[in-house]
This record gives sequence, structure tokens and C-alpha cells, in this order.
Amino acid sequence: IGGIIGYKHKRRNVKNEDDELLDSNIGTPGRLEVSFLFFIPVLLGMLEGDSSLSPEVITIKKELIINASKFDVWNSILDTERSSENLEPGIVYSLLDFPPYKETTLDTLAVGGVRMINYERGLYFEEVIKELKIEEKLVLEVNTDPFNIPPTVMDEHILIGGKHLDVLEDVYELVEISEDETKLTLSSKFYINTPFNWYCSWWANLIMSEILDSELEKVNRISLNN
Repeated sequence: IGGIIGYKHKRRNVKNEDDELLDSNIGTPGRLEVSFLFFIPVLLGMLEGDSSLSPEVITIKKELIINASKFDVWNSILDTERSSENLEPGIVYSLLDFPPYKETTLDTLAVGGVRMINYERGLYFEEVIKELKIEEKLVLEVNTDPFNIPPTVMDEHILIGGKHLDVLEDVYELVEISEDETKLTLSSKFYINTPFNWYCSWWANLIMSEILDSELEKVNRISLNN
């Protein structure tokens, strides 16, 4: 808005300078006035600080029908020898330079067990098993410490685990359609905290959707190879 107003003032100044019938620039804002106009958003931003932040929890869900048994799909979710080969990065991944997937580890398959999903350049997700129903449901609490993520990985405003964006929980649910067909649902609960969630939620949905789609594709590929 400030840019549009400043542009209008600039056009008026140019017009007045070129108009030979004008004897003066009375009524035309001077440099100090225009400079102050541009500085207003900065002053307002300093005054509002974090008071305008509005926390919001959002859940998105993705589904995929996999041509494999429920047993194979379940084991594929737990597979710690995954590979990101032959998976094309999504558009948002590329635009934001999101680090490529590296490896997954799981210490124990039980409530309280920890699964680590590691990406290149130091990005990782620590997931603690909250609920477990063999071959039916897996609920994971996601813990990410932004202080342990190198600052070169991503901007602070999209830093997962930062004050503006955080992933809270992932849920895998399996439904058997037939002996060789399984519906896998992956949902993710995440948190955004900005002065304009209507805009940031759109970007957060894009980022999280690509993460979920990538995970579903990994599970699908491993299931088909089993």
C-alpha cells in the first residue's frame, strides 16, 4: 500500500515539474514528507512486534491406494533402509531449496520409541510413537529443535520448529481394501503463528502437502518392491 501511494506522489511530482504553467509546487509533498510516508510501515512494524501473531493449528490429510497387502504396506512404513532415488523433488521443494531426504532410523517399535527422519544439511525430524496398533495405526509426535538446525538450511519464517511454523503430529492409518490393495492415509497436524495466517497457511499447506506426498510415494515404491 505504501508503495502504491509513493508511486502516485512520484507521478504527481514528475507531472508538476513538466507543466510549464505551474509557478510553484505548492501542495506537492516534499522529499521529507514522502520519506516519512515510506517509513510508516517500518514504524508500525516496530510497534506491533509479536502482538499481532495469531497461533493456529491446521491438519491436512493425504490418501493413496497401494497395490500391496496391508502387511507389506505396514512394513514399508517402518522400513529404515529407504532411498530417495528416482523421486523428483516437488515445485515447492525446489523453490525453497528444501534439503533432500537422507535416511530414517527407528530404535524400537513400541509406544515411546523414537524414529528419526534425516535430511541433508542437518535438517531432521524426531518422531516419538504415541499410539501403536500393528498394521492399523501409527501416531507420531514430531519434535524438531530449530536451534540444532544450521541457519543455512532455510529461512527463519519457514523454519520448521521455529516460532512461525512447527509440525506437531503425523498419523498413518491403514485400511485393507482387498488382499492385494490397501488404502494408506497420512495426516499431519502443524502449527502456524503469523500476523497473516490466511496467507501463510496457503504456503504451509503447499510445503506440508509435498512432504506428505513424498512420504506416501516412498511407502508405495517400497511396498511394490516387496
